[in-house]
Amino acid sequence: MSLSKPTFDRIIALLLPLMSDSNERKSLVELALFGCSVLNQIDWSGAGQAFTVNLVRKLIDYGEWTPGRPALVALLEGVREQVGTDKQSQIDSLLTDMQAPPAAQTITPPPKTFDESDLYVFISYARPDQAVAEKVEAFLKAAGVRVFRDTSEIREGANWDMTIETALRECGRMVLLLSSASMPYRKEVHREWFYFDQKRKPIYPLYIQDCDLHSRLFAYNYMDARADLQSALDRLLKELGRDFDLPEASTGADQVGVFPDVDVEPRTLPQALADLLVAVRDPVGSVVLSVEQANAIKDHKPADLTEYRLGRIAEWSLPRYALDNRFVNLTLLLDKGESDPQRWQKAEDFRFNDLREVLAKVDDPALVLLGAPGSGKSTLLRRARGAGESR
Repeated sequence: MSLSKPTFDRIIALLLPLMSDSNERKSLVELALFGCSVLNQIDWSGAGQAFTVNLVRKLIDYGEWTPGRPALVALLEGVREQVGTDKQSQIDSLLTDMQAPPAAQTITPPPKTFDESDLYVFISYARPDQAVAEKVEAFLKAAGVRVFRDTSEIREGANWDMTIETALRECGRMVLLLSSASMPYRKEVHREWFYFDQKRKPIYPLYIQDCDLHSRLFAYNYMDARADLQSALDRLLKELGRDFDLPEASTGADQVGVFPDVDVEPRTLPQALADLLVAVRDPVGSVVLSVEQANAIKDHKPADLTEYRLGRIAEWSLPRYALDNRFVNLTLLLDKGESDPQRWQKAEDFRFNDLREVLAKVDDPALVLLGAPGSGKSTLLRRARGAGESR
C-alpha cells in the first residue's frame, strides 16, 4: 500500500490527538486491530508525534490484514467507532480517497522536467481502462514527455494497425496498465508489450487493478497504483529519468501462452498448428492458444517429427504445468540490534521478486532470509543455489 504525502499528513493530523497517552493509544489500536500480527511489531512508547508517524508507516509497510483490507484502513475504521461525528466525516473522506479506484482519483500534474525530444513513451492498455490511460497521458505530457496513446494520436482515416506498428518501433519506453481487462491475455495489449519485451526495450508496468499476470511479467517490478495513482505516477516519472535495469531475456516458453477463460481467436487444428509453428520459429514471435486448441494439438496424431514437437510444446504450455516465477515478494530490512526499540527497519525503498536481485543489489557479507512457514524460503535458496549463487 502506498499513500501520497497529503493523504499521509491528513491521517497523522487525525490520529495525533488520540495518541498522546501511551495506555490510551495501546487500547485504541489493539481494539481496532485485534488479532492482527502487526500488533506484535509495535513499540508503544515515545512521544505522540513520533509514535503516530511510526505507527502509520508500519501499517503501510504491513499492507493487507485480510484480502482487500489494509491494516491502516482497519485502524481508521476502528477509530471511527470511538470518535465524534466531525472526526467520523474526516475518516469517511480519507477512506474514500484511499479506496477510490485509480480512474476516480484526482491527479496533480507535475512540473515540466523533460524536453519532448528526451523521451517517447507508448501507453499500452485495454479499452476498459481508458480513463486511467488518459490520466497517465496527461500527467506525462505535463512533465514534457512525448506520449503515444492510440485514440489520441491516430487520426481519422489513418491505417490503425500500421500507425501502432510504427509507434511500437519508434517509442523507446512503454507504460503498461495491468488490470483484469488487460491480463493475463488481451490480444492487442499482449502484442504491444511482448514486442517491447522481445526487443529488450524498457517496460514500466502500472498495477491498477487486481489481476492474474502473464507469467513473463513477473520478471518486471511493477508500480502499485491501485490505492494511490498519484504516488505511482510520481514514482514513474522518477524511474523514467533513471537507467532501466532490463530483466533476463525471455525464453522460448514465453512465446507460447495458453490461458483459460480468455478471448482467443477461433482456429481449426491446421490453423493452430501453423500459428504455433510460426511463433516458435520466429525469434520475436508469439502465439496465444485456448486450452481447447492446445489440447487438440497435444492429442493430435502427428504426421511427422515437426508435428510431434509442436504437440509436446502445446502440452507443456498448458496451465497445469505453469511455474510460479515470483514465489514471494521480498523486502530488504536492516537489523538495528536487540537494544533498538525498532529493531527491524526498511533499509531503503527496495522491492524484489527474486533472491538473486537482492544478492546483486546488496554488498553485505551476510543476509538472513526471514518468512512465515511455507512462504518459500527453502525454495528460494534452492533456486539461487541452482543458478550458481555461492554466497
